[in-house]
Amino acid sequence: MARVIVRIFGILAIRALVVHVAGRGAVLIVGCGHQTIPKLLERYDQVFTEPLYGIVGGLHFPVPEGRLKLLGLNVQRVLASGDGMFAPLTMDDVKADLAALRARKLGLIGVGGHDSSDEVIAMFSEAFGDAYRHIRVGEPISIGATVAEEPGAR
Repeated sequence: MARVIVRIFGILAIRALVVHVAGRGAVLIVGCGHQTIPKLLERYDQVFTEPLYGIVGGLHFPVPEGRLKLLGLNVQRVLASGDGMFAPLTMDDVKADLAALRARKLGLIGVGGHDSSDEVIAMFSEAFGDAYRHIRVGEPISIGATVAEEPGAR
């Protein structure tokens, strides 16, 4: 799945990977979500018929502040979120995206910290409870049967 977004500084080719997890459904793995959650979900629904089980990765929620500032400009939020410089992502957008994802009753979600604020990560963690996974370099995210569901488990 690829989405091309035109920005002031050129073209960004954004990629996402969909993995089928037996007994669970599809998991969408996003490198960096400049394309926004609504567009990711829309494209997923166009291409796949199975329910979306999870979404993990850089979902790009630099609200209220991004982590990258250059000459006093909040670069991540202003130039690389929402619909670009004249319509950057707002907290209302984040809340709408959170509601759309909750409506799908996801079994797994994780928001990467490289492009999302600590405030948004905390919102997602609280909203999704046990379905939420923190994304940290070097730490695996396991998706599969629980011990009680594994064949031969007692």
